[in-house]
Amino acid sequence: YLLGAPLIVWIDPNNLETLLAPNPFVRIGEPQAATNDNRNAFLHTDERTFPFRNTALAVHLVRLFSVILGALTIVLTYALARQVFPEQRQIAYAAAAFVAFLPQFVFIGSSINNDNLATPFSTAMLWQLAVTLRSGITVKRAAILGMLAGGALLSKFNTVTLVPLALLAIFVVALPKRAWRTALICAVVMVLVTTLISGWWYARSYWLYGDPTGLSLIINMIGERPVSIDIARWFIAESESLRLSTWGVFGWMNILATPAFYAFFDWLALAGIVGIIVAVFSLREAMLDQARRSETLLPALLALWCAITFAALVRYNLSLPAAQGRLLFPALAAFAVLWAWGITSIAPVRFRSWAIALVASAQFAVAAIVPMAFIAPAYTPTIVNGALPSGTTPLNYKFNNDFEWVGTAMDKSAIQPGESLNVTLAYKIPATTNRNTATFIHIVNSA
Repeated sequence: YLLGAPLIVWIDPNNLETLLAPNPFVRIGEPQAATNDNRNAFLHTDERTFPFRNTALAVHLVRLFSVILGALTIVLTYALARQVFPEQRQIAYAAAAFVAFLPQFVFIGSSINNDNLATPFSTAMLWQLAVTLRSGITVKRAAILGMLAGGALLSKFNTVTLVPLALLAIFVVALPKRAWRTALICAVVMVLVTTLISGWWYARSYWLYGDPTGLSLIINMIGERPVSIDIARWFIAESESLRLSTWGVFGWMNILATPAFYAFFDWLALAGIVGIIVAVFSLREAMLDQARRSETLLPALLALWCAITFAALVRYNLSLPAAQGRLLFPALAAFAVLWAWGITSIAPVRFRSWAIALVASAQFAVAAIVPMAFIAPAYTPTIVNGALPSGTTPLNYKFNNDFEWVGTAMDKSAIQPGESLNVTLAYKIPATTNRNTATFIHIVNSA
């Protein structure tokens, strides 16, 4: 909010209330519901179309800022991969492409969302931790780590686990030379800088809400789980939602792609994971060689951060339902680098560049069709000019507001309890209307 405000402070927001006309019937977070036809969270008006002005212009400027942050994440992913695997530039290209062409990352990265700042901060932190594990720790580097951790914590609380990860890395670096005094000083400097940058925010939250994290306030707003669940039940009930929304669930978590879309990314991830297992076995010699310890420490750092981020998300989800893939994005770069390492490990040496190019091209193609194939059709009304579609029963009912109900189609004439019924309604709408209307369908028991 602080960084985006200067971009829009000069814009007159006098149409804010009219632009944000909420839809009281929107189905949020239920993409698989049979009744998920109401996808617009807000009314789409002419004020939202190009050329943008007033509030719509402000929204698009901050969205553009989000796109810049997304581009920064891609660059930092490349830098991280180059630090972890300096002799394998192909891994850096593959990792950057994986992030750049992940549809959910592109979707979130073009919206106004604090994930878009937390993700590059987390990636930059990992990059500097990789530099630390390779080159050692100094007070200056500890201060840089503190600044990055502080920025991440101001962006989003789910980055808090970066602090213990950084402290672990500092003491791991000190282990071979037993440089505990240097490690302790650097750890204090890092924590102090982190606290100076972000501590005031958490102190403010404690002062206002009695909770430094603000989590209790979020739970009160969203609603606590009516029935508590354990980890096993969470995996059974909600891991599927997490999987789908990591690859791509659009709109306000209410627009799904086709099953083939998710299968593509499932197989892509599985191929990388198999490759990671193969690559780990190839590091057995490096594990025994003290001079090559960074070859094992750096991938281990990324794997540990992925595990910590996932565990924190599961713990958060046990309190309230929020199984959304974007909450894993602080670890997206780490996973992308490991995934790229795995892909290059299983690809024949002679064809690695071609394999990476082929995979990146396929991923780009899938990401490119998402707006046209899944998002736009979900918001585009069906407009019939002329004869009604076949199978539609003609009607001629006119309401007091001059709306006309001209036809109905149903996929079945009778249903049993628990079954779904698809109903299509055809209307004539007055061209001059400026009223919002709601349609209710009542199913009558003929017995």
